[in-house]
Amino acid sequence: MTQRTTPPNTKSTPKKRKLRTSGVIFVVFLFTFVCYLASCIFLRSLNVSLNLTKQNYQSQIASMRRNNELLASEVSNLSNYDRVMNIVGGEAMSYNNNNVFTIGE
Repeated sequence: MTQRTTPPNTKSTPKKRKLRTSGVIFVVFLFTFVCYLASCIFLRSLNVSLNLTKQNYQSQIASMRRNNELLASEVSNLSNYDRVMNIVGGEAMSYNNNNVFTIGE
């Protein structure tokens, strides 16, 4: 058997790893590209979500406007002078304009 021995004066020094700039640039570029893709996907999904919420609110507003118009026409019909006079005349009451309230805008 042969034994390997190192000479007494020789020091074993670890090899220094050289950091190549092209590798670092590639890693930074890859990281930036992945972040860009992630932000694009996130922002598009957020935009779609916000547009959907906006459309829902707009449809609710339109529905409430229609409802308000129907209620306004009903109030106008109920507060019609002829209708009030028919009710007052049929019950042998007198018409007092101070007791009739019409809620306006």
